[in-house]
Amino acid sequence: MLQRPNSVQWIEGRPKSSRHDHVRPSGPQLAIGGALLVSLIFQGAIDPGPGDWLESSPPINWNMPGASLPTAPAPYVSPDPRCGAQERPSESPEEDQVVAAGWHVFNAAQVGWHLRLVDGLVGYDGMCRPNQFQGFVFADGQFVGTISPAPMDSRTDGVGRILDMRGPADLNGQFVRYTANDPLCCPSSVFAVDYTVDRSGPAPVLMPLRSTRINPG
Repeated sequence: MLQRPNSVQWIEGRPKSSRHDHVRPSGPQLAIGGALLVSLIFQGAIDPGPGDWLESSPPINWNMPGASLPTAPAPYVSPDPRCGAQERPSESPEEDQVVAAGWHVFNAAQVGWHLRLVDGLVGYDGMCRPNQFQGFVFADGQFVGTISPAPMDSRTDGVGRILDMRGPADLNGQFVRYTANDPLCCPSSVFAVDYTVDRSGPAPVLMPLRSTRINPG
């Protein structure tokens, strides 16, 4: 005569598992498992990085009235001289200040309403894309701030630029955020940033007014 396994009880012709066969996870175990799952799903998205300032609106202002133009950092590597074709000499007193601080001027200046935006860089990546670059804003010939809290690298988290000037004090830029899983070609988040030049104090200062995600992310 065949013996049924001890671990199974038979009731009304159907097998019923014993209390040792299946153990239901407790409430704390479920909570921990759920937290781990969420962490794995969003691991790349929530990791802070150079573009973390874009997540707050208005962003905390890193510019100070009357501050000096920041000195250029040391380059990562010795720049390839072939990449220097995109640089240009200074064409204004404002650009003289950028060059004096160790930056190389590139791109065309954006000028209007007594504002001037000057782009400066330190080096390049292997494809001659700008690295360690920054946008410097001047009002009435005076330095009023940078467009980003720190120098930016092409195709990395937080990189961006000013798209246009919209009036006597207003600028608009676009920046991107990368997660750990994003390919370099395709950042998952794009932000529009609006700035104004505040002239109400003893010295004018560039202020980021709002940061708005313009894609689902």
